[in-house]
Amino acid sequence: MYKVLIVDDEKHVRDRMMQTFPWGELGFEVTGSVENGGEALKLLRAGTPDLVCTDIMMPDVNGLELAKHIHEQHPRIKVVILSAYDDFKYAQDAIRYGVKGYLLKPLVKGEFIEVFRRMADELDRDNRDEGQLNRQEALLIRLLKGSGRDEGEWQRQATALFGPARYIRIVICAVEQLAGTEPSSLWQQAIMRKSQEFWKRLFAPVLFYGNHLVVFLHDTRPISKQDIKDQLHRFKERLHDDLTAAGLAAGGITIGVGNAYDGIEHIAKSYNEAIYAGSFQFFRGKDAVIFKQDLAGSFDGVRKADDDRLNGLIDELVDSVLTRSEHEVVKAHTAFFAEMEQSALYSIQDIRMKSSEAYLLLLLKAKEKKIGLAAPKKQEALETIQGFGTLHELKLWYRQELAAFSRGREEYKPVEGNRYILAAKDYVEKHYPNKVRLEEIAEQLHINPSYFSSIFKKATGENFIDYVNGVRIAKAAQFIYQTDHKISEISMMVGFDNFSYFNKIFKKKTGVTPLMYRAQGLPEHHWERREEVHEDAEDEV
Repeated sequence: MYKVLIVDDEKHVRDRMMQTFPWGELGFEVTGSVENGGEALKLLRAGTPDLVCTDIMMPDVNGLELAKHIHEQHPRIKVVILSAYDDFKYAQDAIRYGVKGYLLKPLVKGEFIEVFRRMADELDRDNRDEGQLNRQEALLIRLLKGSGRDEGEWQRQATALFGPARYIRIVICAVEQLAGTEPSSLWQQAIMRKSQEFWKRLFAPVLFYGNHLVVFLHDTRPISKQDIKDQLHRFKERLHDDLTAAGLAAGGITIGVGNAYDGIEHIAKSYNEAIYAGSFQFFRGKDAVIFKQDLAGSFDGVRKADDDRLNGLIDELVDSVLTRSEHEVVKAHTAFFAEMEQSALYSIQDIRMKSSEAYLLLLLKAKEKKIGLAAPKKQEALETIQGFGTLHELKLWYRQELAAFSRGREEYKPVEGNRYILAAKDYVEKHYPNKVRLEEIAEQLHINPSYFSSIFKKATGENFIDYVNGVRIAKAAQFIYQTDHKISEISMMVGFDNFSYFNKIFKKKTGVTPLMYRAQGLPEHHWERREEVHEDAEDEV
């Protein structure tokens, strides 16, 4: 278990983090909890944890000062920032001090798991004996960490790898792996192979590190955005096509690009900038190429956002719903989100909080006017708003909720995405013998594949791929019990191309192998699929 120190001046936040999140499942153990950076420094002198999760705004020594001390005195310790202040200034300082992750308050379980899974992967790599690593891979990891720059051997190896190149630019690529697909190791190997094939003509090393692919672009002249923009888009499209052709279902592909620098000693800085750029997938979507240099201009000279106009738009939004004018609802919804999206002054957390504020105001006004709205539980709705990974998904969900409100109680479906789930189940029932792809169903329903995957899991309690396999196994059980077909034939009849995989899934679902199932004469209702829609399923904390 990796040891974690939590630093936050709010006791209820520390307690909730320790008691609520699945630390053990991710390979971590919370061994300390203190209220400010000064107390943390005392513990660091007594013994070093593997990771520090710290708030920014604290009395005495704040989170950035603590991160700076750790970066200078304990470079092996990972630091994750925990803060409600999601703006460029703090993130820029965090990059300078080597911070590896960011968590925004209020905390969402899905985001926590994503960040700490990546931290565990980095710690695993750090603790692996470098002698077991490929020499080039070991060198690239050291470059990303910014360690060993003063060692002669390090310089010699780096020069041999990059040749006469003076200029560097780091690119990270995060490929969304849909639930229920290939094991993570096979997934990573496939991405590495395809990426190496693409970048070998430019002699650009690639590395899978921190749960994403890293590309080390280098040249004898400065590497401008114009030089690589089209190339990165081609790489993204090629990678998606190659993975699909290999039978590996991929979701969105987000590419983050750090700034260009003169000198390989700046690789760690460009890498951290690329990670920060990649985090802006919330605004750009999970299928974008995002340059760090484009983000700085949006936040330079940040001024206090003028909330007067936005508050007026919230009032218009609430009024449109309560008057049950669906046309006005669409118009008000568009104006509300456009104001936040186009101003470039609202952070991810600002947008989540304003969306929550509008939702709560709607419920309050409806209660005051004695208008009945069949809405999800307030806490469930707020957690849903906090849990969306992209602005597109949040806007889509919000529009569907508001339109349902305006049409009236009779037409409202209390279970999120219920009509999508029923349509998807109907599609699976009709097409289970063929190849059933999540992306195809999402396209037919006109919704984002990631969003569909999320609401399907929340409504049914299982991943889409697991559900499809469950339907196929249920059909196979019927055929085994009712017919004399060979089991290998039944496997093909229900949509399994790989017979050994069919056997594995059949035993997992029924508890016995297909042969034992037939030998024992078990009826098809020997086991039952879970078909109910769970109204209280939760993916976030």
